[in-house]
Amino acid sequence: MRQKVIIDSDWGGDVMQLASILLSRPSEYEILGATVTFGNASQRQNLENAGAMLRFLGLDGKVKRYQGAVAPSGVSGQPDGDDAHGSTGLGDAKLPLSEILPEVEDAADFLLRAVAEEANQAVVLVATGPQTNVAKAIRKAPETMARLKEIRIMGGCVKEIPGYRV
Repeated sequence: MRQKVIIDSDWGGDVMQLASILLSRPSEYEILGATVTFGNASQRQNLENAGAMLRFLGLDGKVKRYQGAVAPSGVSGQPDGDDAHGSTGLGDAKLPLSEILPEVEDAADFLLRAVAEEANQAVVLVATGPQTNVAKAIRKAPETMARLKEIRIMGGCVKEIPGYRV
């Protein structure tokens, strides 16, 4: 049985590697969705990156992407990112952009809906950027998020992002 995975990320070069590994094992993994947050670059840039990566990996239109947090919880300004992977978050690589628009459903709402629609303990959430989308979903419906099999987290930054506790 394939492991169902949601990738919540700032969609930089490291996530390209993650998605490539998951896709190289189609009998083992199914990507349910791509949720996007700010992080190594702005949320807007990361949303473009997610679409470009999904297109590059042959998933354009097959894996939907959802806009999430543009800044840390309680912060109104939108950080540009920490430039850990260059200004684009992809080591300044330029991939062809997706022609498919992101979904209008908020990332946290998608997380909750996707987890609720699957069997208990069936979904793994891989969160590789700021945890703001995850926190929003947990605050909104902790009982639904408790249905996740697990949350795998990778995080960190190169320099302080204003408004984000480091």
